[in-house]
Amino acid sequence: MKMYIDLVRSGSRILATMCLVLASSAAHAVNLIDDGRIVTTFDDNGSSQTVPAVPFEPFNVSRQNSVVSSDGFSGTGSGYGESDFFFFIAESRFDIIFETTLTTDIDFNAFLTANSGDFGYANVRVQLFQGADMSALVYSDSVDADFGYEEGMVEYSGTLAPGIYRLVLRTDITPGGFDTTGSWDFTANFTTVGTMDSDSDGIPDSSDNCLVVANADQRDTNGDGYGNSCDPDLDNNGIVNFVDISLWIPFFNTATSGDADFNGDGIASFVDYALYAAYFLQPPGPSGIAP
Repeated sequence: MKMYIDLVRSGSRILATMCLVLASSAAHAVNLIDDGRIVTTFDDNGSSQTVPAVPFEPFNVSRQNSVVSSDGFSGTGSGYGESDFFFFIAESRFDIIFETTLTTDIDFNAFLTANSGDFGYANVRVQLFQGADMSALVYSDSVDADFGYEEGMVEYSGTLAPGIYRLVLRTDITPGGFDTTGSWDFTANFTTVGTMDSDSDGIPDSSDNCLVVANADQRDTNGDGYGNSCDPDLDNNGIVNFVDISLWIPFFNTATSGDADFNGDGIASFVDYALYAAYFLQPPGPSGIAP
């Protein structure tokens, strides 16, 4: 999915621009939890904020469209301020909270610029935190300009354990005269290091014959690619129905290590029969290896 926010020129003022793009991932190892992008403007009449929403209604001269996913992202943002004939500030804050469900490598870089204008101050920074409350700083860098122009390329590569993270990019403008500005140009990529295991049984999804039922033993007595723990389809026609129940009944309360023993305890009992309630008129599985 992709996000865009464009706050365009209004008269002689460049308000702010920001863009975020996140590509999609089939494994969903990185999930967006909260989109906290915001643009705040201050002038002689007070302050106002533009908060992204879907669908986004036009706000003065601003517009935005957003789509989000999880393989990587990039963004550009800028802030502007002046305080000569009148006082005006527009500041951009890109603030997202995301979750990594597997061990994930992150590689990102940002080109930051800050220009103090005549007598102002500009700060542009990027910060990565572990935890939504920003209590644990993972990485931080910034560019500051005080009576001049500064720029810098910052880079970070690291490994994120499964958990909640927060990424913040922002401008901080204190105008002095004309053209106090700050901007960033940012890209990042995620690479999944861990292996997806949906049912936490120690078997990767790509080789697990029951994806949503934990079965570390992978027992599959009929060899159809569906583990017994999720396969009450005894006639192998792809649907669990009364025919399968009728085939199971003769095994009730008897010792067996065959297809009718779904939980592998050596006997066909009411515990096994309960699986029919969950799968009735449904296909077996799902399985990561069934053809």
